[in-house]
Amino acid sequence: MHDRFLELLHPSAEKTLRNLLQSGEDKKAWDTWSELLHERGEELAIREYRRFLEDAGLAPTEPLERAVDLVLETKTWKPTDWFSCYEKLIALVSEIKEAASLEGQLRGELGWLCGLLFPELKPSKAACEKGRGLLIEGLEELLDGAGLPDSEHFANLRSLLGCWTRCLALGKRADFLPWKTKSQRQYEWAIQQTLRFTRKDGSQVFGPEFADKSASLAFRRLIEQALALDSDLEDREIAQAVLPGRKTPAGSKKETVLASSGVSYFSDWSQIALLRSGWSHELPGLAVSYGRVGDEPNDAKPFAQGTDGRVRIELNLKAQTVLSGFWDIVVSRNGRRFEPVGDWAATCDVSEPTHDYLELELSLSGGFRLQRHFFLAHEEELLILADSILREADNVRGPFAPGDRIEYESRLPLGPAIRSRAGKPQGTDRLLFSNRAAKEVVLARVLPPSLAEQETDAAPGALCADDDALVLRLSGEGNGLFAPLVFDLHGSRTRYPYTWRQLTVGEKLEKVPREKAAGFRVQLFKDQYLLYRSLTAPTNRTVLGHNLVSDFFLGRFDKETGIETILDVEIDEEE
Repeated sequence: MHDRFLELLHPSAEKTLRNLLQSGEDKKAWDTWSELLHERGEELAIREYRRFLEDAGLAPTEPLERAVDLVLETKTWKPTDWFSCYEKLIALVSEIKEAASLEGQLRGELGWLCGLLFPELKPSKAACEKGRGLLIEGLEELLDGAGLPDSEHFANLRSLLGCWTRCLALGKRADFLPWKTKSQRQYEWAIQQTLRFTRKDGSQVFGPEFADKSASLAFRRLIEQALALDSDLEDREIAQAVLPGRKTPAGSKKETVLASSGVSYFSDWSQIALLRSGWSHELPGLAVSYGRVGDEPNDAKPFAQGTDGRVRIELNLKAQTVLSGFWDIVVSRNGRRFEPVGDWAATCDVSEPTHDYLELELSLSGGFRLQRHFFLAHEEELLILADSILREADNVRGPFAPGDRIEYESRLPLGPAIRSRAGKPQGTDRLLFSNRAAKEVVLARVLPPSLAEQETDAAPGALCADDDALVLRLSGEGNGLFAPLVFDLHGSRTRYPYTWRQLTVGEKLEKVPREKAAGFRVQLFKDQYLLYRSLTAPTNRTVLGHNLVSDFFLGRFDKETGIETILDVEIDEEE
Protein backbone atom coordinates (compact mmCIF):
# COMPACT_ATOMS: atom_id res chain seq x y z
CA MET A 1 0.00 0.00 0.00
CA HIS A 2 2.74 2.43 1.02
CA ASP A 3 4.35 3.04 -2.36
CA ARG A 4 1.14 2.97 -4.41
CA PHE A 5 -0.66 5.32 -2.03
CA LEU A 6 2.19 7.83 -2.08
CA GLU A 7 2.42 7.61 -5.86
CA LEU A 8 -1.29 8.37 -6.33
CA LEU A 9 -1.50 11.02 -3.62
CA HIS A 10 -1.86 14.55 -4.91
CA PRO A 11 0.73 17.08 -3.64
CA SER A 12 -2.06 19.19 -2.13
CA ALA A 13 -3.39 16.28 -0.07
CA GLU A 14 -3.62 16.55 3.70
CA LYS A 15 -0.11 16.69 5.21
CA THR A 16 -0.98 14.36 8.12
CA LEU A 17 -1.81 11.58 5.69
CA ARG A 18 1.36 12.12 3.69
CA ASN A 19 3.52 12.23 6.84
CA LEU A 20 2.06 8.96 8.14
CA LEU A 21 2.78 7.23 4.85
CA GLN A 22 6.31 8.60 4.66
CA SER A 23 7.01 7.48 8.21
CA GLY A 24 5.79 3.94 7.40
CA GLU A 25 2.73 4.06 9.71
CA ASP A 26 0.49 2.38 7.14
CA LYS A 27 -2.26 1.32 9.56
CA LYS A 28 -2.68 4.84 10.96
CA ALA A 29 -2.56 6.21 7.42
CA TRP A 30 -5.33 3.84 6.33
CA ASP A 31 -7.45 4.75 9.38
CA THR A 32 -6.96 8.44 8.62
CA TRP A 33 -7.92 7.87 4.99
CA SER A 34 -11.03 5.91 6.06
CA GLU A 35 -12.11 8.68 8.40
CA LEU A 36 -11.54 11.35 5.76
CA LEU A 37 -13.70 9.46 3.25
CA HIS A 38 -16.38 8.87 5.88
CA GLU A 39 -16.62 12.63 6.55
CA ARG A 40 -16.75 13.39 2.84
CA GLY A 41 -19.49 10.83 2.37
CA GLU A 42 -21.51 12.56 5.07
CA GLU A 43 -20.94 15.98 3.45
CA LEU A 44 -22.10 14.71 0.06
CA ALA A 45 -25.00 12.65 1.50
CA ILE A 46 -23.54 9.64 -0.26
CA ARG A 47 -25.96 7.19 1.39
CA GLU A 48 -28.85 9.09 -0.13
CA TYR A 49 -27.05 8.95 -3.46
CA ARG A 50 -26.70 5.18 -3.01
CA ARG A 51 -30.43 4.77 -2.35
CA PHE A 52 -31.10 6.73 -5.52
CA LEU A 53 -28.88 4.30 -7.45
CA GLU A 54 -30.82 1.35 -6.07
CA ASP A 55 -34.17 2.60 -7.41
CA ALA A 56 -35.40 -0.09 -9.76
CA GLY A 57 -35.32 0.31 -13.50
CA LEU A 58 -33.33 3.52 -13.88
CA ALA A 59 -30.07 2.18 -15.36
CA PRO A 60 -27.28 -0.37 -14.85
CA THR A 61 -25.14 1.41 -12.25
CA GLU A 62 -22.74 -1.21 -10.85
CA PRO A 63 -19.52 0.88 -11.35
CA LEU A 64 -21.17 3.78 -9.51
CA GLU A 65 -22.17 1.48 -6.68
CA ARG A 66 -18.57 0.22 -6.45
CA ALA A 67 -17.31 3.80 -6.17
CA VAL A 68 -19.75 4.42 -3.32
CA ASP A 69 -18.58 1.21 -1.60
CA LEU A 70 -15.04 2.59 -1.61
CA VAL A 71 -16.33 5.38 0.63
CA LEU A 72 -18.91 3.65 2.79
CA GLU A 73 -16.94 0.48 3.45
CA THR A 74 -13.33 1.64 3.30
CA LYS A 75 -12.24 -0.16 6.47
CA THR A 76 -13.53 -3.50 5.21
CA TRP A 77 -11.28 -3.35 2.12
CA LYS A 78 -7.71 -4.49 1.95
CA PRO A 79 -5.72 -1.46 0.78
CA THR A 80 -4.37 -3.31 -2.27
CA ASP A 81 -7.90 -4.35 -3.31
CA TRP A 82 -9.19 -0.84 -2.69
CA PHE A 83 -6.62 0.78 -4.98
CA SER A 84 -7.08 -1.93 -7.61
CA CYS A 85 -10.83 -1.24 -7.68
CA TYR A 86 -10.28 2.52 -7.78
CA GLU A 87 -7.91 2.28 -10.76
CA LYS A 88 -10.33 0.04 -12.66
CA LEU A 89 -13.07 2.63 -12.18
CA ILE A 90 -10.78 5.40 -13.42
CA ALA A 91 -9.95 3.26 -16.46
CA LEU A 92 -13.66 2.89 -17.26
CA VAL A 93 -13.93 6.66 -17.51
CA SER A 94 -10.84 7.17 -19.63
CA GLU A 95 -11.77 4.51 -22.20
CA ILE A 96 -15.09 6.16 -23.16
CA LYS A 97 -14.89 8.18 -26.37
CA GLU A 98 -18.60 8.66 -27.24
CA ALA A 99 -20.66 10.91 -24.95
CA ALA A 100 -23.98 10.67 -26.84
CA SER A 101 -25.24 7.46 -25.26
CA LEU A 102 -26.51 6.28 -21.91
CA GLU A 103 -23.23 4.43 -21.31
CA GLY A 104 -21.25 7.58 -22.12
CA GLN A 105 -23.32 9.58 -19.62
CA LEU A 106 -22.98 6.97 -16.87
CA ARG A 107 -19.21 6.99 -17.39
CA GLY A 108 -19.34 10.77 -17.19
CA GLU A 109 -21.18 10.43 -13.89
CA LEU A 110 -18.54 7.96 -12.69
CA GLY A 111 -15.72 10.39 -13.50
CA TRP A 112 -17.61 13.22 -11.82
CA LEU A 113 -18.26 11.06 -8.75
CA CYS A 114 -14.63 9.95 -8.42
CA GLY A 115 -13.50 13.55 -8.69
CA LEU A 116 -15.77 14.63 -5.84
CA LEU A 117 -15.10 11.62 -3.60
CA PHE A 118 -11.33 11.24 -4.03
CA PRO A 119 -9.80 14.64 -4.89
CA GLU A 120 -6.64 13.67 -2.92
CA LEU A 121 -5.72 11.12 -5.61
CA LYS A 122 -4.12 12.48 -8.78
CA PRO A 123 -6.10 10.40 -11.36
CA SER A 124 -9.35 11.76 -9.91
CA LYS A 125 -8.78 15.24 -11.30
CA ALA A 126 -8.45 14.03 -14.89
CA ALA A 127 -11.41 11.69 -14.42
CA CYS A 128 -13.51 14.54 -13.06
CA GLU A 129 -12.66 16.79 -16.00
CA LYS A 130 -13.35 13.98 -18.45
CA GLY A 131 -16.62 13.15 -16.73
CA ARG A 132 -17.77 16.76 -16.70
CA GLY A 133 -16.96 17.07 -20.40
CA LEU A 134 -18.93 13.91 -21.19
CA LEU A 135 -21.95 15.19 -19.28
CA ILE A 136 -21.95 18.58 -21.00
CA GLU A 137 -21.43 17.01 -24.42
CA GLY A 138 -24.22 14.53 -23.76
CA LEU A 139 -26.71 17.24 -22.79
CA GLU A 140 -25.90 19.05 -26.02
CA GLU A 141 -25.78 16.08 -28.41
CA LEU A 142 -28.43 13.75 -26.99
CA LEU A 143 -31.20 16.37 -26.79
CA ASP A 144 -33.00 18.39 -29.45
CA GLY A 145 -32.44 21.76 -27.79
CA ALA A 146 -35.64 21.46 -25.75
CA GLY A 147 -34.88 18.41 -23.64
CA LEU A 148 -36.02 15.52 -25.87
CA PRO A 149 -33.69 12.72 -27.09
CA ASP A 150 -34.06 11.30 -30.58
CA SER A 151 -36.14 8.17 -31.17
CA GLU A 152 -33.06 5.94 -30.88
CA HIS A 153 -32.36 7.09 -27.32
CA PHE A 154 -35.91 7.91 -26.23
CA ALA A 155 -36.26 4.72 -24.18
CA ASN A 156 -33.34 5.93 -22.03
CA LEU A 157 -34.87 9.34 -21.23
CA ARG A 158 -35.56 8.49 -17.58
CA SER A 159 -32.22 6.81 -17.05
CA LEU A 160 -30.49 9.87 -18.51
CA LEU A 161 -32.55 12.17 -16.29
CA GLY A 162 -31.60 10.04 -13.29
CA CYS A 163 -27.90 10.30 -14.18
CA TRP A 164 -28.04 14.08 -14.63
CA THR A 165 -30.11 14.57 -11.47
CA ARG A 166 -27.64 12.61 -9.33
CA CYS A 167 -24.71 14.60 -10.77
CA LEU A 168 -26.40 17.94 -10.17
CA ALA A 169 -27.42 17.00 -6.63
CA LEU A 170 -23.82 16.02 -5.83
CA GLY A 171 -22.51 19.20 -7.40
CA LYS A 172 -24.88 21.34 -5.33
CA ARG A 173 -23.64 19.70 -2.13
CA ALA A 174 -20.00 20.05 -3.17
CA ASP A 175 -20.55 23.64 -4.33
CA PHE A 176 -19.09 22.68 -7.71
CA LEU A 177 -21.66 22.27 -10.49
CA PRO A 178 -21.19 19.72 -13.29
CA TRP A 179 -22.23 22.21 -16.01
CA LYS A 180 -23.06 25.84 -16.71
CA THR A 181 -26.27 27.73 -17.53
CA LYS A 182 -26.75 26.48 -21.10
CA SER A 183 -26.61 22.84 -20.03
CA GLN A 184 -28.81 23.56 -17.02
CA ARG A 185 -31.55 24.78 -19.37
CA GLN A 186 -31.34 21.53 -21.30
CA TYR A 187 -31.61 19.57 -18.06
CA GLU A 188 -34.72 21.47 -16.99
CA TRP A 189 -36.31 20.95 -20.39
CA ALA A 190 -35.59 17.21 -20.04
CA ILE A 191 -37.63 17.21 -16.81
CA GLN A 192 -40.62 18.68 -18.64
CA GLN A 193 -40.26 16.23 -21.53
CA THR A 194 -40.17 13.35 -19.06
CA LEU A 195 -43.45 14.57 -17.58
CA ARG A 196 -44.94 15.16 -21.02
CA PHE A 197 -44.35 11.55 -22.06
CA THR A 198 -45.71 9.98 -18.85
CA ARG A 199 -48.78 7.75 -18.61
CA LYS A 200 -51.37 7.80 -15.84
CA ASP A 201 -49.62 5.00 -13.89
CA GLY A 202 -46.31 6.89 -14.11
CA SER A 203 -44.74 4.62 -16.75
CA GLN A 204 -43.15 6.06 -19.87
CA VAL A 205 -44.98 6.35 -23.18
CA PHE A 206 -43.84 3.58 -25.61
CA GLY A 207 -42.44 1.57 -22.67
CA PRO A 208 -43.93 -1.27 -20.59
CA GLU A 209 -46.43 -0.42 -17.91
CA PHE A 210 -45.20 -0.53 -14.31
CA ALA A 211 -45.45 -4.05 -12.89
CA ASP A 212 -45.77 -2.88 -9.27
CA LYS A 213 -45.94 0.18 -7.05
CA SER A 214 -42.22 0.13 -6.26
CA ALA A 215 -41.33 1.17 -9.82
CA SER A 216 -43.91 3.96 -9.68
CA LEU A 217 -42.50 5.18 -6.37
CA ALA A 218 -38.95 5.09 -7.75
CA PHE A 219 -40.00 7.27 -10.68
CA ARG A 220 -41.78 9.66 -8.36
CA ARG A 221 -38.66 10.01 -6.19
CA LEU A 222 -36.67 10.79 -9.32
CA ILE A 223 -39.07 13.54 -10.38
CA GLU A 224 -39.28 15.04 -6.91
CA GLN A 225 -35.50 15.26 -6.63
CA ALA A 226 -35.26 16.68 -10.16
CA LEU A 227 -37.93 19.30 -9.42
CA ALA A 228 -35.97 20.38 -6.34
CA LEU A 229 -33.12 21.28 -8.73
CA ASP A 230 -35.41 22.90 -11.34
CA SER A 231 -35.95 26.68 -11.45
CA ASP A 232 -39.01 26.42 -13.73
CA LEU A 233 -42.10 26.72 -11.53
CA GLU A 234 -44.35 25.56 -14.36
CA ASP A 235 -42.75 22.10 -14.20
CA ARG A 236 -44.05 21.73 -10.64
CA GLU A 237 -47.57 22.49 -11.82
CA ILE A 238 -47.21 20.01 -14.65
CA ALA A 239 -46.01 17.35 -12.21
CA GLN A 240 -49.03 18.07 -10.04
CA ALA A 241 -51.31 17.26 -12.97
CA VAL A 242 -49.31 14.36 -14.42
CA LEU A 243 -47.83 12.26 -11.62
CA PRO A 244 -49.84 9.33 -10.26
CA GLY A 245 -51.61 10.12 -7.01
CA ARG A 246 -51.59 13.88 -7.59
CA LYS A 247 -54.84 15.39 -8.82
CA THR A 248 -55.65 18.95 -9.78
CA PRO A 249 -59.31 19.88 -9.24
CA ALA A 250 -61.09 20.61 -12.51
CA GLY A 251 -61.63 24.32 -13.09
CA SER A 252 -59.00 25.36 -10.57
CA LYS A 253 -56.58 28.20 -11.27
CA LYS A 254 -53.74 25.72 -11.70
CA GLU A 255 -55.74 23.83 -14.34
CA THR A 256 -56.31 27.08 -16.24
CA VAL A 257 -52.61 27.95 -16.20
CA LEU A 258 -51.67 24.53 -17.55
CA ALA A 259 -54.34 24.64 -20.23
CA SER A 260 -52.62 27.69 -21.75
CA SER A 261 -49.23 25.95 -21.83
CA GLY A 262 -47.92 24.10 -24.88
CA VAL A 263 -48.52 20.46 -24.04
CA SER A 264 -48.26 19.22 -27.65
CA TYR A 265 -44.75 18.89 -29.03
CA PHE A 266 -43.19 18.28 -32.45
CA SER A 267 -39.49 17.56 -32.95
CA ASP A 268 -38.28 16.62 -36.41
CA TRP A 269 -34.75 16.34 -34.99
CA SER A 270 -35.89 13.74 -32.47
CA GLN A 271 -38.36 12.24 -34.98
CA ILE A 272 -40.96 12.22 -32.21
CA ALA A 273 -44.22 14.12 -31.87
CA LEU A 274 -46.96 14.37 -29.28
CA LEU A 275 -50.47 15.52 -30.21
CA ARG A 276 -52.26 16.11 -26.92
CA SER A 277 -55.40 17.94 -25.80
CA GLY A 278 -54.17 18.82 -22.30
CA TRP A 279 -52.03 17.70 -19.38
CA SER A 280 -54.86 15.70 -17.80
CA HIS A 281 -54.67 11.95 -18.43
CA GLU A 282 -58.42 11.97 -19.07
CA LEU A 283 -57.81 13.93 -22.28
CA PRO A 284 -56.52 12.24 -25.46
CA GLY A 285 -52.84 12.19 -26.31
CA LEU A 286 -51.21 10.60 -29.36
CA ALA A 287 -47.44 10.00 -29.38
CA VAL A 288 -45.69 9.29 -32.68
CA SER A 289 -42.13 8.09 -33.26
CA TYR A 290 -40.83 7.71 -36.81
CA GLY A 291 -37.08 7.16 -36.45
CA ARG A 292 -34.74 4.40 -35.35
CA VAL A 293 -35.58 2.73 -32.05
CA GLY A 294 -32.39 1.79 -30.19
CA ASP A 295 -31.53 -1.89 -30.15
CA GLU A 296 -35.12 -3.12 -30.10
CA PRO A 297 -36.04 -5.86 -32.59
CA ASN A 298 -37.87 -4.83 -35.73
CA ASP A 299 -41.53 -5.58 -35.05
CA ALA A 300 -42.79 -3.99 -38.26
CA LYS A 301 -42.96 -7.42 -39.87
CA PRO A 302 -45.06 -7.05 -43.01
CA PHE A 303 -43.77 -3.82 -44.48
CA ALA A 304 -40.16 -2.96 -43.75
CA GLN A 305 -37.16 -5.16 -43.20
CA GLY A 306 -35.23 -2.43 -41.41
CA THR A 307 -36.00 0.22 -38.84
CA ASP A 308 -36.28 3.03 -41.39
CA GLY A 309 -39.67 1.89 -42.61
CA ARG A 310 -41.68 1.90 -39.41
CA VAL A 311 -43.79 4.24 -37.35
CA ARG A 312 -44.62 3.69 -33.70
CA ILE A 313 -47.73 5.20 -32.11
CA GLU A 314 -49.43 5.33 -28.72
CA LEU A 315 -52.88 6.70 -27.98
CA ASN A 316 -53.81 7.36 -24.35
CA LEU A 317 -57.33 8.34 -23.35
CA LYS A 318 -59.17 8.39 -20.03
CA ALA A 319 -56.04 7.04 -18.33
CA GLN A 320 -56.09 4.01 -20.68
CA THR A 321 -53.55 3.04 -23.33
CA VAL A 322 -55.83 2.48 -26.31
CA LEU A 323 -53.23 1.98 -29.05
CA SER A 324 -49.57 1.13 -28.54
CA GLY A 325 -46.91 -0.28 -30.85
CA PHE A 326 -45.75 -0.26 -34.46
CA TRP A 327 -48.22 0.78 -37.15
CA ASP A 328 -47.54 -1.86 -39.80
CA ILE A 329 -48.81 -1.88 -43.37
CA VAL A 330 -48.60 -4.02 -46.48
CA VAL A 331 -49.20 -2.25 -49.81
CA SER A 332 -49.03 -3.82 -53.25
CA ARG A 333 -49.99 -2.86 -56.79
CA ASN A 334 -51.02 -5.52 -59.25
CA GLY A 335 -49.65 -8.14 -56.85
CA ARG A 336 -46.23 -6.50 -56.49
CA ARG A 337 -45.45 -5.31 -52.98
CA PHE A 338 -44.15 -1.81 -52.40
CA GLU A 339 -40.92 -1.50 -50.40
CA PRO A 340 -39.75 1.58 -48.49
CA VAL A 341 -37.04 3.72 -50.05
CA GLY A 342 -35.10 5.90 -47.60
CA ASP A 343 -36.40 7.23 -44.30
CA TRP A 344 -39.60 8.72 -42.96
CA ALA A 345 -39.65 12.52 -42.92
CA ALA A 346 -42.10 15.04 -41.49
CA THR A 347 -43.58 17.17 -44.28
CA CYS A 348 -46.07 19.20 -42.23
CA ASP A 349 -46.89 19.88 -38.58
CA VAL A 350 -49.48 22.22 -37.17
CA SER A 351 -50.17 22.92 -33.50
CA GLU A 352 -53.10 25.20 -32.67
CA PRO A 353 -55.21 25.64 -29.52
CA THR A 354 -58.01 23.72 -31.26
CA HIS A 355 -56.07 20.97 -33.03
CA ASP A 356 -52.75 19.29 -33.85
CA TYR A 357 -51.71 17.82 -37.20
CA LEU A 358 -48.66 15.83 -38.30
CA GLU A 359 -47.90 14.52 -41.78
CA LEU A 360 -45.12 12.06 -42.56
CA GLU A 361 -43.88 10.85 -45.91
CA LEU A 362 -41.92 7.83 -47.11
CA SER A 363 -40.82 7.10 -50.67
CA LEU A 364 -41.84 3.73 -52.03
CA SER A 365 -40.51 1.54 -54.80
CA GLY A 366 -42.01 1.90 -58.26
CA GLY A 367 -42.32 5.68 -58.21
CA PHE A 368 -44.91 5.89 -55.42
CA ARG A 369 -44.93 7.45 -51.98
CA LEU A 370 -46.80 6.97 -48.74
CA GLN A 371 -48.11 9.92 -46.74
CA ARG A 372 -49.31 9.27 -43.21
CA HIS A 373 -51.68 11.69 -41.48
CA PHE A 374 -52.25 12.23 -37.75
CA PHE A 375 -54.93 14.73 -36.76
CA LEU A 376 -56.32 15.41 -33.28
CA ALA A 377 -59.16 17.92 -32.86
CA HIS A 378 -59.27 18.91 -29.19
CA GLU A 379 -62.70 20.51 -28.95
CA GLU A 380 -64.29 18.05 -31.38
CA GLU A 381 -62.71 15.06 -29.60
CA LEU A 382 -61.83 13.52 -32.94
CA LEU A 383 -58.75 11.63 -34.04
CA ILE A 384 -58.01 10.84 -37.68
CA LEU A 385 -55.31 8.35 -38.64
CA ALA A 386 -54.90 7.92 -42.38
CA ASP A 387 -52.59 6.71 -45.11
CA SER A 388 -52.38 8.11 -48.63
CA ILE A 389 -50.77 6.14 -51.45
CA LEU A 390 -49.91 8.38 -54.41
CA ARG A 391 -47.57 8.72 -57.33
CA GLU A 392 -44.47 10.87 -57.19
CA ALA A 393 -45.17 14.49 -58.20
CA ASP A 394 -43.80 14.26 -61.76
CA ASN A 395 -46.05 11.28 -62.57
CA VAL A 396 -49.08 12.21 -60.54
CA ARG A 397 -51.33 13.10 -63.51
CA GLY A 398 -50.48 10.00 -65.54
CA PRO A 399 -53.34 7.64 -66.48
CA PHE A 400 -53.63 4.08 -65.24
CA ALA A 401 -54.21 1.00 -67.27
CA PRO A 402 -57.47 -0.94 -66.88
CA GLY A 403 -57.06 -3.48 -64.12
CA ASP A 404 -54.36 -1.61 -62.20
CA ARG A 405 -55.19 -2.11 -58.53
CA ILE A 406 -53.70 -1.11 -55.17
CA GLU A 407 -54.16 -3.50 -52.25
CA TYR A 408 -53.67 -2.06 -48.77
CA GLU A 409 -53.59 -3.59 -45.28
CA SER A 410 -52.97 -1.57 -42.11
CA ARG A 411 -52.49 -2.95 -38.58
CA LEU A 412 -52.95 -0.54 -35.68
CA PRO A 413 -51.75 -2.17 -32.42
CA LEU A 414 -54.30 -2.21 -29.59
CA GLY A 415 -53.22 -1.49 -26.03
CA PRO A 416 -52.64 -4.48 -23.72
CA ALA A 417 -56.05 -4.20 -22.02
CA ILE A 418 -58.16 -3.04 -24.99
CA ARG A 419 -60.86 -5.12 -26.65
CA SER A 420 -62.60 -4.48 -29.94
CA ARG A 421 -65.99 -5.52 -31.29
CA ALA A 422 -68.08 -4.66 -34.32
CA GLY A 423 -70.50 -1.78 -34.17
CA LYS A 424 -74.17 -2.08 -34.97
CA PRO A 425 -75.31 -5.31 -36.69
CA GLN A 426 -73.35 -5.91 -39.89
CA GLY A 427 -71.64 -2.57 -39.45
CA THR A 428 -68.06 -1.97 -40.55
CA ASP A 429 -67.16 0.29 -37.61
CA ARG A 430 -65.55 -0.92 -34.37
CA LEU A 431 -65.99 -0.11 -30.68
CA LEU A 432 -62.94 -0.03 -28.39
CA PHE A 433 -63.23 -0.58 -24.64
CA SER A 434 -61.03 -1.68 -21.74
CA ASN A 435 -60.80 -5.11 -20.12
CA ARG A 436 -59.92 -3.46 -16.81
CA ALA A 437 -63.22 -1.73 -16.25
CA ALA A 438 -65.65 -3.56 -13.96
CA LYS A 439 -68.42 -2.19 -16.16
CA GLU A 440 -67.96 -1.99 -19.91
CA VAL A 441 -67.22 1.60 -20.92
CA VAL A 442 -66.65 2.46 -24.57
CA LEU A 443 -63.48 4.52 -25.02
CA ALA A 444 -63.79 5.19 -28.75
CA ARG A 445 -65.73 4.35 -31.89
CA VAL A 446 -63.67 3.78 -35.05
CA LEU A 447 -65.23 4.57 -38.43
CA PRO A 448 -63.73 3.53 -41.81
CA PRO A 449 -65.09 6.18 -44.23
CA SER A 450 -63.60 4.47 -47.30
CA LEU A 451 -65.82 1.43 -46.65
CA ALA A 452 -69.58 1.24 -46.94
CA GLU A 453 -71.41 1.52 -43.63
CA GLN A 454 -72.86 -2.01 -43.99
CA GLU A 455 -70.79 -5.09 -44.76
CA THR A 456 -71.42 -6.71 -48.16
CA ASP A 457 -69.75 -9.48 -50.11
CA ALA A 458 -68.73 -6.95 -52.76
CA ALA A 459 -67.11 -4.57 -50.27
CA PRO A 460 -63.58 -3.37 -51.25
CA GLY A 461 -62.21 -4.20 -47.81
CA ALA A 462 -62.96 -4.61 -44.11
CA LEU A 463 -62.18 -3.28 -40.65
CA CYS A 464 -61.68 -6.02 -38.06
CA ALA A 465 -59.67 -7.03 -34.98
CA ASP A 466 -56.92 -9.63 -35.38
CA ASP A 467 -54.09 -10.62 -33.01
CA ASP A 468 -54.51 -7.57 -30.75
CA ALA A 469 -54.53 -5.19 -33.70
CA LEU A 470 -57.14 -3.15 -35.52
CA VAL A 471 -56.86 -4.23 -39.17
CA LEU A 472 -58.06 -2.15 -42.12
CA ARG A 473 -58.06 -3.81 -45.54
CA LEU A 474 -58.83 -1.71 -48.59
CA SER A 475 -58.38 -1.89 -52.34
CA GLY A 476 -58.94 0.47 -55.22
CA GLU A 477 -58.23 1.00 -58.90
CA GLY A 478 -55.64 3.39 -60.21
CA ASN A 479 -52.54 5.23 -59.02
CA GLY A 480 -53.78 6.44 -55.65
CA LEU A 481 -55.65 5.36 -52.54
CA PHE A 482 -56.80 7.12 -49.37
CA ALA A 483 -57.32 4.97 -46.25
CA PRO A 484 -58.65 7.01 -43.30
CA LEU A 485 -59.89 5.91 -39.89
CA VAL A 486 -61.95 8.34 -37.81
CA PHE A 487 -61.88 7.84 -34.03
CA ASP A 488 -64.75 9.33 -32.06
CA LEU A 489 -63.14 9.93 -28.65
CA HIS A 490 -66.24 11.46 -27.05
CA GLY A 491 -67.33 8.57 -24.82
CA SER A 492 -70.96 9.55 -24.27
CA ARG A 493 -71.48 10.49 -27.95
CA THR A 494 -70.76 6.90 -29.00
CA ARG A 495 -74.17 5.86 -27.61
CA TYR A 496 -76.04 7.96 -30.15
CA PRO A 497 -76.74 7.55 -33.91
CA TYR A 498 -73.89 7.94 -36.35
CA THR A 499 -73.35 7.48 -40.07
CA TRP A 500 -70.95 8.27 -42.90
CA ARG A 501 -71.06 8.51 -46.68
CA GLN A 502 -68.58 8.65 -49.51
CA LEU A 503 -69.12 11.84 -51.51
CA THR A 504 -68.75 12.74 -55.16
CA VAL A 505 -65.86 15.09 -55.88
CA GLY A 506 -66.27 17.32 -58.92
CA GLU A 507 -63.73 19.12 -61.12
CA LYS A 508 -64.81 21.21 -64.13
CA LEU A 509 -68.29 19.67 -63.94
CA GLU A 510 -66.90 16.14 -64.14
CA LYS A 511 -66.70 13.42 -61.51
CA VAL A 512 -63.18 12.94 -60.10
CA PRO A 513 -62.10 9.26 -59.74
CA ARG A 514 -61.08 8.06 -56.28
CA GLU A 515 -57.48 7.57 -57.37
CA LYS A 516 -57.28 11.38 -57.57
CA ALA A 517 -59.43 12.62 -54.67
CA ALA A 518 -61.81 11.38 -51.99
CA GLY A 519 -64.50 13.14 -49.96
CA PHE A 520 -66.62 11.93 -47.04
CA ARG A 521 -69.43 13.12 -44.79
CA VAL A 522 -69.24 11.83 -41.22
CA GLN A 523 -72.07 12.32 -38.75
CA LEU A 524 -71.63 11.70 -35.03
CA PHE A 525 -74.96 12.35 -33.32
CA LYS A 526 -75.61 16.09 -33.90
CA ASP A 527 -72.13 16.84 -35.27
CA GLN A 528 -71.40 16.51 -38.99
CA TYR A 529 -68.02 16.79 -40.69
CA LEU A 530 -66.60 17.01 -44.20
CA LEU A 531 -63.32 15.15 -44.81
CA TYR A 532 -61.43 15.62 -48.08
CA ARG A 533 -58.11 14.40 -49.44
CA SER A 534 -56.50 15.19 -52.78
CA LEU A 535 -54.16 12.55 -54.20
CA THR A 536 -52.90 14.75 -57.04
CA ALA A 537 -51.36 18.20 -57.43
CA PRO A 538 -53.56 21.01 -56.00
CA THR A 539 -56.47 22.13 -58.13
CA ASN A 540 -59.93 23.60 -57.57
CA ARG A 541 -62.54 20.95 -56.81
CA THR A 542 -66.04 20.89 -55.36
CA VAL A 543 -67.45 18.68 -52.62
CA LEU A 544 -71.07 19.17 -51.47
CA GLY A 545 -70.97 22.57 -53.17
CA HIS A 546 -67.87 23.58 -51.18
CA ASN A 547 -64.89 24.71 -53.29
CA LEU A 548 -61.51 23.43 -52.14
CA VAL A 549 -57.92 23.90 -53.28
CA SER A 550 -56.60 21.70 -50.50
CA ASP A 551 -54.34 18.78 -49.92
CA PHE A 552 -56.14 17.69 -46.72
CA PHE A 553 -59.30 19.27 -45.33
CA LEU A 554 -61.63 18.78 -42.38
CA GLY A 555 -64.62 21.03 -41.79
CA ARG A 556 -67.67 21.08 -39.57
CA PHE A 557 -71.19 21.67 -40.86
CA ASP A 558 -72.90 24.69 -39.31
CA LYS A 559 -76.57 25.49 -40.04
CA GLU A 560 -75.93 29.23 -40.23
CA THR A 561 -72.47 29.59 -41.75
CA GLY A 562 -72.17 26.41 -43.82
CA ILE A 563 -68.91 24.52 -43.53
CA GLU A 564 -66.51 25.90 -40.92
CA THR A 565 -62.87 25.00 -41.47
CA ILE A 566 -61.16 23.03 -38.74
CA LEU A 567 -58.04 22.05 -40.72
CA ASP A 568 -56.98 23.09 -44.23
CA VAL A 569 -53.59 21.87 -45.44
CA GLU A 570 -52.47 23.36 -48.73
CA ILE A 571 -49.28 22.46 -50.56
CA ASP A 572 -47.19 24.44 -53.02
CA GLU A 573 -47.64 23.45 -56.64
CA GLU A 574 -43.84 23.35 -56.88
CA GLU A 575 -43.64 20.64 -54.24
